[in-house]
Amino acid sequence: MLNPTQSKAFSIFSFIRKHWYLVILLIFTIPSIINSIQIAINTSNPTYPLMDLATRLFASDYKIQNDINLLQTNPSALIGMEKPISGIWNNFVYYWKFFFNVIWEILGNIWTIFFPLFIIYKISKIKNNTEPLKNFFTSLVWFLVFMLITNVIILIYNQSVGNLTITIPEGIDKFGGYLYLFKQILPFHGVGALVIYLIQKII
Repeated sequence: MLNPTQSKAFSIFSFIRKHWYLVILLIFTIPSIINSIQIAINTSNPTYPLMDLATRLFASDYKIQNDINLLQTNPSALIGMEKPISGIWNNFVYYWKFFFNVIWEILGNIWTIFFPLFIIYKISKIKNNTEPLKNFFTSLVWFLVFMLITNVIILIYNQSVGNLTITIPEGIDKFGGYLYLFKQILPFHGVGALVIYLIQKII
């Protein structure tokens, strides 16, 4: 028979063994979370951790969009070299750079964007592991609401300080302008550009 202390320690060990990937991710992210919380306390700004996270997600999505634009207009600027016409070594270097400067970079930014969704889903799954599909959609809704609200705040702030200028195209009415602005505040412009780019390449 295990005593209460041993039983509790065994339960913790079982949790770590079962959710080792989540524990590792938390180990790497906890310092950043603690730092954000400390800044929030020091500045009396409780929104700092959430907006710090939102800014990182916004920047990652923008980076993906910028990378896709470069791939379409000036791929050598993103890859780091022109595609060689011949030469085994030159081709090896080219595809090595393509992997790290394009594929690895984009995958890293995608992971950054969807990491909060992953954490929310895993936490909800721990609380209720009998309905994984429901947990996923609930987590997705909360994630999208968070992204939409914080995108609005970031865009309004950047617009107000002159870091961003949103110009409504000429020739559209008021409601057309509303639609245009709505599209601007939607998240995942970069992810959407990536999906469209891949579809065009496949087709």
